[in-house]
Amino acid sequence: KVGFLLESGLNIDSTWNYGAFYTAMISYSMIRHDARDDKIDIAKSYFQKAVKVSKDQDLSPYVSYAVNISIFEQNKNEFINMLYKALNIDIYANPELTLSNYINRKKANWLLDNIDEYFY
Repeated sequence: KVGFLLESGLNIDSTWNYGAFYTAMISYSMIRHDARDDKIDIAKSYFQKAVKVSKDQDLSPYVSYAVNISIFEQNKNEFINMLYKALNIDIYANPELTLSNYINRKKANWLLDNIDEYFY
């Protein structure tokens, strides 16, 4: 049902809330029960779309990428890079994303502080 709702939302307005559906599809693509063999490529394409739609003003795609793709691939350097890219975004650049960006900044810092919990 979740997948149906996300895909319906993408079909109705893929740019809604600065690409929030694309960002949600990053994690959904990685955990769906009927995931395809190329689920990582699919999730990465949703990441690119989310960044483009948000005009690189939303931290969410970067945090979602780090948590869902970098950890899955056990790519610690990519994880760090994605979170630092998120932390370098001006959280006040888009007033409509300020609260979400503030929360994701806190999450990115927390993830970096606890990095050893995610990588072998």
